[in-house]
Amino acid sequence: MNISLSGIEDNQKLDISLSEALSVPEQYGLLGSSPVVNFNGIIRKSEDDFFLEGGLRSDIKLPCGKCLQDVKISVSSPVFERFTTENTCDEDAWRVHSLSKVDISPQILLNLQLVIPMSVSCSDDCKGICRYCGKNRNEIICNCDELNREIDPRLEKLKELF
Repeated sequence: MNISLSGIEDNQKLDISLSEALSVPEQYGLLGSSPVVNFNGIIRKSEDDFFLEGGLRSDIKLPCGKCLQDVKISVSSPVFERFTTENTCDEDAWRVHSLSKVDISPQILLNLQLVIPMSVSCSDDCKGICRYCGKNRNEIICNCDELNREIDPRLEKLKELF
């Protein structure tokens, strides 16, 4: 996601609308490594700083936390980033070396990572995977729970309470 900052004057705003398939690192946990990310917003200049403001939206696939089926969800996030041309910039700003072509993909991916949920469920009544045979209990009915009712001998006394 490249933008050009070279033609923007002080206190001028430039509308931005970008849509691109971004390569997402594996540790994000997404199924499929290149979701299409849409960004709509503005970029404005104030002295040596450029401010990127807007929102991102993307449809991503994650595995269900119970049965591992693919779950497609939509995520969105506001984006507020500051870029600077100064050699000494603070930690809240991104250093820009060339105004002709600025890649905002790292900032967009960072904001996308913040809104990816830790776990999703394919449905409210998902039964998950059988702990004995490993089959999806939403698709088949297995009798593994009835066949494998061994109780840890240390917890046998608790059975008398119920």
